[in-house]
Order: sequence, then C-alpha cells, then structure tokens
Amino acid sequence: MALLIEAGWRSTHFDHVRQATVGHWHGSESWEHAPDHILVSSDLAADVLRHETLRPPPGVEPLSDHHAIVATLAI
Repeated sequence: MALLIEAGWRSTHFDHVRQATVGHWHGSESWEHAPDHILVSSDLAADVLRHETLRPPPGVEPLSDHHAIVATLAI
C-alpha cells in the first residue's frame, strides 16, 4: 500500500467519511477498522465524488467479514 501511494495512487476515502469495513464479525474481530481500499491514479483522485461502505440491511447476516466499498467517480 505504501509503495502504491508513493507511486501516485490514492485511496478514494480521502476527503470522504471512512467507515469501518470489518469488525462486525462475531468472535474473531472485536474491533472496527477499515483495511479495505479502492485506489485510483493521481489523475482520477480529483474525480472521486463519493466513497461509501455498503452494509447489509438489519437482520441480514453478511456472507463475509468484510463489507463492500464503492467509489463514484465523475469521468
């Protein structure tokens, strides 16, 4: 990750609210954190309009211990 950022790639969560993508799994992960990223080139970084974490509706058990993240770009 550090090498990609050094090469000019940027995480789409910059300047956006970053929500935890893990930590909701019962038992093995008891703390919320956000290790998941969508990286864009430095040319596209200014085009990021939105960055969000998709969470399942209440009462729906997730199939993974990671929530999906989505970035919307103006391209």
